[in-house]
Amino acid sequence: PKDFPEIAFTGAWDQFVKAGAKEAIEAILPAFLTQRRWFGGKHKQVRDVEIREVVPIPVGEGTVHVAGLVIQYLESEPEMYVLPLAAAFGKDATKVLEELPHAVVARLKTDGPAVLYDAMWDTPFCSTILSALARGDTFQGISGTLHAIGLPTLSIEVGDAELEPTLNKAEQSNTSIVFGDRYLMKVFRRVENGVNPDLEIARFLHESQGYANS
Repeated sequence: PKDFPEIAFTGAWDQFVKAGAKEAIEAILPAFLTQRRWFGGKHKQVRDVEIREVVPIPVGEGTVHVAGLVIQYLESEPEMYVLPLAAAFGKDATKVLEELPHAVVARLKTDGPAVLYDAMWDTPFCSTILSALARGDTFQGISGTLHAIGLPTLSIEVGDAELEPTLNKAEQSNTSIVFGDRYLMKVFRRVENGVNPDLEIARFLHESQGYANS
């Protein structure tokens, strides 16, 4: 769509939770989510969306805020999704609007072009995730801590290779990022308690069965 909702807030984007933008973002998220192919609750009636947690992750000179969303439905149990949010200004905002309109959450009311968008479409953020997994970084959120945990070999492999992230600009039911010819990162938007079965299988194949490519 060419028309996007607008959000006004005061203060720096990095402080959007304190700048009064949190409630405004929550109000527009139901419409945004139900139009995304990766959102599993699109056929349910969404009552409201709450930003329950926010974890800031430095990316270059900016910050991506990984938002933990609690989706409340009218007739179903609530679910939790993860949506990393970034802001782009000026020429960067124009590029996002032109090349990745499906990633745009809202326009920001500032002097000049400015947008709030899904940071999974931002290649520097994708590279930051891979590096964080290799280093075992931790990031402090409002009430919890995000731990990046990768296989022990990851730190060596990431350091030795040029792994430029490549994204499919067409929206898909799953978010996947390819790093060079070495890795495929699959992003699970919906968060549930416990260890994801895909991760358990990959670790078993790699650590117990010696499958280097798992």
